[in-house]
Amino acid sequence: MDSIAPLPEPLGEPLPIFSVWPIAWWHVAFLALAAWWLWRRLRKKPPAPAPAAAPPPAPVQAAPVGPQRSPLSTRLIALEESYMVSQDYRAGCHALASLLRSFLERELGREMEALTATELAEALSDPRAGRFFISLRDAQYGERPPERETFRMLCRDARQLFDLWKRIELRGKP
Repeated sequence: MDSIAPLPEPLGEPLPIFSVWPIAWWHVAFLALAAWWLWRRLRKKPPAPAPAAAPPPAPVQAAPVGPQRSPLSTRLIALEESYMVSQDYRAGCHALASLLRSFLERELGREMEALTATELAEALSDPRAGRFFISLRDAQYGERPPERETFRMLCRDARQLFDLWKRIELRGKP
């Protein structure tokens, strides 16, 4: 029991960790890895495939252009066509109101954007225009979005009222 087993003989001298050759190999491996990364980073990537384009919407038949069409009528028709394609009739009513208010501002030289529909109805001399702006307001801010036919009717009424007027007049100052 008291015998002590002899220790095994060492295998040899330990290898130096930081000798010249292993450090050189690490440098070569690092440079190869850096070159590979740089090559991957700088090479031209193939263009991404284009997303499948939706088929173009069916063209909406525009009314024939004639000498009687005014710039306002052209803009009203374009507005109607664009919102008929997008089917966002509430946004179309907002765009229609904005277009007509800016038209009235140019014609009358007074600010119309800040007036409510009721104030516009009272300010304009033609009662049809007042009823139109109240109908437009109801379509814009109604509980449910306006339907396709309601939007078409509003666009038609706008062309009839504002495109054919000789001169728009005010009853009093807005």
